[in-house]
Amino acid sequence: MMKTKRTVLPGQAGFIKWREKYREKLLCVRYKYDAEKGKKMITVELVVTEKEWHRNKKHIPRNKLFSVKIAYGERELGQRIRSLGGVWVWEKKIWRVNWEAIQALGLEARIVDEDAEFSNIRNKKPP
Repeated sequence: MMKTKRTVLPGQAGFIKWREKYREKLLCVRYKYDAEKGKKMITVELVVTEKEWHRNKKHIPRNKLFSVKIAYGERELGQRIRSLGGVWVWEKKIWRVNWEAIQALGLEARIVDEDAEFSNIRNKKPP
């Protein structure tokens, strides 16, 4: 089984020798060893292509949690949410559900912003 014992990054000893050969394309050098076969391997990581990239701000990770409001009588829906990993938050009377489950159940319209809901209570001044 091959194990990486050392990864050499720019500026570290052992990088300069390989930098002369691969120039600016070189990212790192790795020293790998296979104890079973008695072999040593030196690998290099190179940049093959480089282009502009901008993060998709509309992308929502599948595991991101949202608060979802479900009516009291919708027990079957509550059970389906729970079966997909949803958690009931008793104090706030909402479900915490990941984005993948929300999409699977078509609950996008039921997402609530619990911080906005409770911020009005916190920001009210006493009479």
